[in-house]
Amino acid sequence: MGNLFFIQPLNQMMATMEQACSGYLTVRVKETGTGPEFNQLGTSFNAMLSDFFSLLSELNQTSSVLLESSRGMTNVAQQQLHAVEKTDQAVRVDVFFCSANHGSMGRTMKMVAKAGLPGASPP
Repeated sequence: MGNLFFIQPLNQMMATMEQACSGYLTVRVKETGTGPEFNQLGTSFNAMLSDFFSLLSELNQTSSVLLESSRGMTNVAQQQLHAVEKTDQAVRVDVFFCSANHGSMGRTMKMVAKAGLPGASPP
C-alpha cells in the first residue's frame, strides 16, 4: 500500500510530462490529495507549464508582429525600387535625347541668348 501511495502520483506526473512534451502545455497534474511533497511538486510543475505556455504565446505574438513588419518593409522597399527604376529610365531617356540633339539644342540656346530672353545665356 505504501509503494502505491508514491507510484500513482509519479505515474500521473510522468504521463502529464509526456503530454506536455508532445505540445499539450495546457495539461496539469493534481495538486492536492497526494501528500505535501507531491502537492508542492504538482504546484511547481503546473506553474512551470503555465510559464512555458505564456512564453510561447508571447513568442508567437512577437513572431506575428515581426512578420507583418517585415511584409510592410518589403512593400516599401519594392515601392522605392520601382521609383528608382522609373527615375533611372527617365534620366536615361533625357540623356539620350540631349546627346542625340546636342547640336540642334546648342544652336537653339544660342538663338535664345541672342534674342535677349531672360534667363538665357550662351552655351
